[in-house]
Amino acid sequence: MSHPVANTVVTPAKPNYFKRLLSNMRRRPALYLMSLPAFVLIIIFSYVPMAGVLMAFQDYSVEGGLFGSAWIGFENFKLFFNSYYAKNVILNTFLISLYSLGVGFLMPIIFSLLVNTIKVKWAGKFIKTVSYIPYFISTVIMVSLITDFFNVHTGIVNKALGLFNIPPKDFLNEANVFYSLFVWTDLWQAMGWSSIIYLSVLGGVPQDLYDAAKLDGANKMKVLRFIELPQLYPTVSVLLVLALGSLLSVGFEKIFLLQTPLNSGRSEVISTYVYKLGVLAQDYGFGTAVGLFNSVVSFVLLVLANLLVRRISDYSLW
Repeated sequence: MSHPVANTVVTPAKPNYFKRLLSNMRRRPALYLMSLPAFVLIIIFSYVPMAGVLMAFQDYSVEGGLFGSAWIGFENFKLFFNSYYAKNVILNTFLISLYSLGVGFLMPIIFSLLVNTIKVKWAGKFIKTVSYIPYFISTVIMVSLITDFFNVHTGIVNKALGLFNIPPKDFLNEANVFYSLFVWTDLWQAMGWSSIIYLSVLGGVPQDLYDAAKLDGANKMKVLRFIELPQLYPTVSVLLVLALGSLLSVGFEKIFLLQTPLNSGRSEVISTYVYKLGVLAQDYGFGTAVGLFNSVVSFVLLVLANLLVRRISDYSLW
């Protein structure tokens, strides 16, 4: 009695990760030796400081140190969530972050698509250069410019409003205006720089695709829909996941410098709250607890964003 032989494909087992690593190190010792300083710096400055997370669960004191301070469990977290400012701080952080994401993520894509349509080379280069320049202005100088431009008495914005008989507005101290003031000035500073990666992707689109579309009589909208946007999908997907993962990482320096007693109801975010409570008030355990909450939420958002993008597209971080 004969037995049929199953047509199975036997895939060789992958070698152990550490065995492959040792094999690569033997074959390319110079490369691994060159990377050793960077690896050591990452360990020292990124992983060793993570031991400071213990402060979030301690009544930390400088005298007791990290291993001598009293252990209080989740009391710092309870103190934060039961505090009067917690709801406002978390809400401000989320709203500013979502506003920044909606404006700051979409506008560079639109800008890069518009610049890519410019056929005159010198005009395209000029627009790109002008859009890149604000990114290299330091945060302190940027806030100084914003303060001068939006000054209620001498600011150029209020001077322009006066030409239309619109009364001057105190933008810097108006709480309801703070979100827009922060987001749109941030867009002006970062839009050109953020569009570089999209422009590089569009610059790599084969000319044959454009020529074929021209022969088929495709208009600008069809070229955008069927050629340029599909080329941008992978890059947009990855950058969107990263942006969602850092959703709560609102820029500390700019917000802190723009804060005034009159706009603090809208400008107080997690990072500034941690600075004031953890550093200025020297309540290091409480400040670490709030910062840890921010990091955990950001990590969860990163994982969820990656799962979402992977479900609706073929591109993700992992």
